[in-house]
Amino acid sequence: MKKLFIVILSITLLFNILCLPAFAETNNAEAIDEAFKYSLINREISNLEDGVMPTSDSSNAPWYNIDPKKELPRKPVMNKYDYSEVKRGDVLYEEAGFFGLTGHVAIVAGWEYDATYDVMYILLIESVQDGVCYGYLDDERLEEREGTLYHVDATDEQIETAFSIISTYNLMGKPWGFQANKPDTVEEIAAQDKWQCSTLVWAIYYQAEIDLEQKGLGTGLGVTPHDIRDGPLKDNAYLTYQ
Repeated sequence: MKKLFIVILSITLLFNILCLPAFAETNNAEAIDEAFKYSLINREISNLEDGVMPTSDSSNAPWYNIDPKKELPRKPVMNKYDYSEVKRGDVLYEEAGFFGLTGHVAIVAGWEYDATYDVMYILLIESVQDGVCYGYLDDERLEEREGTLYHVDATDEQIETAFSIISTYNLMGKPWGFQANKPDTVEEIAAQDKWQCSTLVWAIYYQAEIDLEQKGLGTGLGVTPHDIRDGPLKDNAYLTYQ
């Protein structure tokens, strides 16, 4: 089973990294960068063989696995950036996800109030090592994880349809795992026993008739964070780390 997982991981990562949209018109700097990424992939595959499991993000960070009904592990710091445009349904892409190779994706669930710290904060839904969970966004995370926020061209009804998939099919708490498939029906979503961060965001929006995946040369197995970043959202970025 582990060998099969390693083979699937190898094919998925190599295909999606080597077949980027910029491939057709790459320059020398980009070629060097992709070669470096390729060497990192080999290192991480070796880690898998040694029993070291990679994660979409570190579940030990304070931003992940929070309970909105309880106090946050620490006060979010939101002084440097203007978050006034952030709204429910927006997508967060983080360049630093998965060792900086594939990135990480989360969806904004909305604004929440924490009484302990007397602060409003941005609540996220995302899939990390411990599974599908709530997280939050602040200045430190935006910078450390090299984040960018995107608006989704969707109606309020479409956004609520997407979130209803999470509750209807009890996706919160589902395990994290790599996915080479695209669960594009509610039956497949119901049967899915693990969720990759980007596939989760793509699948729930797909049920609202919004396809966030890039098309063409860059499209590979499954849906990667790069597919989300370079898809229809690429011109909708409105806040990025500095």
